[in-house]
Amino acid sequence: MRCTNFPIRQTINDYNIARDEIVQFLKPNQDVVSVCEFGSVSSPGISDLDILLVLNDHTVSASDKFILKNLSKNLYQFLGNGTTPLIQSSLINKLHLLGDFDIHTLYGTDFSIKKTFAKPIEIKISNLMDWLPERILKLLTLKSCKKIDIRKSLCALYSIRYSFNQIDSLLNEGKNSVISHQIKRLRSEWFNLKNPIDDFIKVYNTTIKESFSYLEKLEELYLSRIVNNCVSIDCDKNKKLKLYGNSQFIFDSVRKGTYTTAGGINLYLSNAHLLHWYTQAFFDNELSNEINNRLGLHGVKLNVTLNESYLMFNKEKIDVINDNRAFLKGISSKNGMLKYGFFF
Repeated sequence: MRCTNFPIRQTINDYNIARDEIVQFLKPNQDVVSVCEFGSVSSPGISDLDILLVLNDHTVSASDKFILKNLSKNLYQFLGNGTTPLIQSSLINKLHLLGDFDIHTLYGTDFSIKKTFAKPIEIKISNLMDWLPERILKLLTLKSCKKIDIRKSLCALYSIRYSFNQIDSLLNEGKNSVISHQIKRLRSEWFNLKNPIDDFIKVYNTTIKESFSYLEKLEELYLSRIVNNCVSIDCDKNKKLKLYGNSQFIFDSVRKGTYTTAGGINLYLSNAHLLHWYTQAFFDNELSNEINNRLGLHGVKLNVTLNESYLMFNKEKIDVINDNRAFLKGISSKNGMLKYGFFF
């Protein structure tokens, strides 16, 4: 396995300097209402700075002054060389619908949010049904590159570890899994490990293997807690939902795992996941209509009764994502979605 972008030793002060420089870069732009950070720097030299930009609802275009790719290469690396989410200020109070966020305001209007773990189980399961397949796809995509980006991969491992821990908690497993502890150790002790790359390869491959077990656990949770009345879930085989690039979900009740084409990764998901996408395809907005079109669901009726709280939450969530997506299209930004898997 060929590797690139290895972690380098950095201090908390290095991150503080980077935060200050990012704020100074963004201050002159009047469209920037607030510069926020979500998450924490748990492993200096490995952790990214996760920046969220809150923009004026009347922003007209995606100005170069808030496109953080225009930062210096040295500074941009603190952002993991990735995309910074952009959100209009009218949606910030609905951010909790999309996941567990711990928001700290670095500059501007204070939109700080404390993470809460007291959410209804229907909300947690719905978000896991969105996030876990995306995170598996992310790990597989990184692994398929000619050179695997170590720092990005370590961040991807940390993200999927959070999903693993949530599923274990919902199943009342009592403690985090072995792979969860291995991921945490790999990140926190990276600079002290004798053979970090060897350890990385073992943990990465084990995580991918374990992720399919967690998919099955999540499907069982969905069917037992969300589906109230259903004899079976039948659908045409090989319904597909294309995501970013040429990667896609393929819904099939029999086949499992993945296969790779020249253009991307194909991840098989069960019909329980297809049912989850069904529920997101029949709301009255542009995004739902596009999901409906991509899955070919017009005229489809399901003889299934679903949890009412789950359906109400999905409606609120899809409305938020749809509004964010429309805002980004309005300012001609091709990046910055709060949930990138929905940016078809």
